[in-house]
Amino acid sequence: MKLIKCEMCDVKTTHPKKFIFRDEKGRAAWLLMCFYSDFIYFADGEMHKGKKFQCIINSPGTPLIHGPEGSEKGFENDWIHFSGDGINELINELELPVNRSFYVDNSNCTTPFIKQIMEEEKMPICFSEHRISSIIYDMLVYIARQRAINKFTEHYSYNSISNVREYMLENYMNNFTVKKLAEEAGYSPSRFCELYKLYFNSSPINDLINMRIKKAKQFLLCTDKSVGEISVLCGFETVHYFSYIFKKYVGSSPNKYRKFTDNR
Repeated sequence: MKLIKCEMCDVKTTHPKKFIFRDEKGRAAWLLMCFYSDFIYFADGEMHKGKKFQCIINSPGTPLIHGPEGSEKGFENDWIHFSGDGINELINELELPVNRSFYVDNSNCTTPFIKQIMEEEKMPICFSEHRISSIIYDMLVYIARQRAINKFTEHYSYNSISNVREYMLENYMNNFTVKKLAEEAGYSPSRFCELYKLYFNSSPINDLINMRIKKAKQFLLCTDKSVGEISVLCGFETVHYFSYIFKKYVGSSPNKYRKFTDNR
């Protein structure tokens, strides 16, 4: 393996509020950063928002502009400049994104490695350059492995939650609770709601209500069934609750909706 050299590095560097790091010419070395607070960064000719626990790998010569997301607080990050032959090929082989933010996990994915490098630099002994190169290599491999693991778990969680969602919407007339849905998906209620919101930009209960309202509209327009019958068919506990929810979501009562639509 070709040697990878650490140019400079630090862990948990704290920057004051409104501080913007700016080096528009870029550096001759690669730069890996892991952020422990929300941030903004420059890429593809414009500023982007990054989130806590995201990383960025900047290629040599890339303009470096990053700072806090908002002006009320600064940002904190680990960072390391490194160089050497074959790094571009290594990063491509590891399928690591370049010049854009990406998630690894919610732990210190870079801190232990950079601390080892800093200790090695304080007390260099025989083959320190090889040891530092090995640590940087291991750090990049670790990040790549964590991304691959996260992709797998995200794929699994999406499938399990998507299946539960599909079953819930197909059986909208049944009585569902978040606890029951979460158990079916294999998650705690809080984690289930968090992932559901991430994947579908809604809550499970709101999705269920929207489906029930959609079906209620169909019954109101296409059948002569009473409002009471429709409330039961759509899974509402009482006709009063059905009327309340329908008006909240649609803007009119079920009877008014039916009459208004019939008269158009």
